Amino acid sequence: MKRVLMTLVILVMIVGICSAGGERERRDQEAIRAAFDSYCEGVANGDAELWLGVHEDQALKMPEGAPMFTIASVRDVQQQRFDAMQANYVVAMEINPAEITVLRDEAYAVGTYLIELKPRADAPPGRVDGKFLTVFRRQSDGEWKIWRDCYNNNVTP
Repeated sequence: MKRVLMTLVILVMIVGICSAGGERERRDQEAIRAAFDSYCEGVANGDAELWLGVHEDQALKMPEGAPMFTIASVRDVQQQRFDAMQANYVVAMEINPAEITVLRDEAYAVGTYLIELKPRADAPPGRVDGKFLTVFRRQSDGEWKIWRDCYNNNVTP
């Protein structure tokens, strides 16, 4: 009888540990989705500080057809880039992660993105869709930030 009781106690503890881990992973995935939402909001509204804020300062961006660069290297010019885009377009962006995997203090997300550019004046409309692989790191305050970001378009815009 003692052996059965002890086995049940151990099983209950294991189930509790597993469900607590699952809850933490779910919260981490939600935080990463929220970071993607801020990323999109920054692009759509031309808010460089918001967009930059979801990245670590030494985050590496790896765009299609261009050299890799750090976020720190574009910090001073990103608002000008966003302002130029906003002058010509109403911008909408969405990021759709198909998978978010959390591995302790790092996580990766794989999915697709879509940027739609509606002209404000004489600029032609635009649409860019593509795929990405993004690696996040948990910061000392628990926030998730982009550490590595590789992305490319499905068709050249």
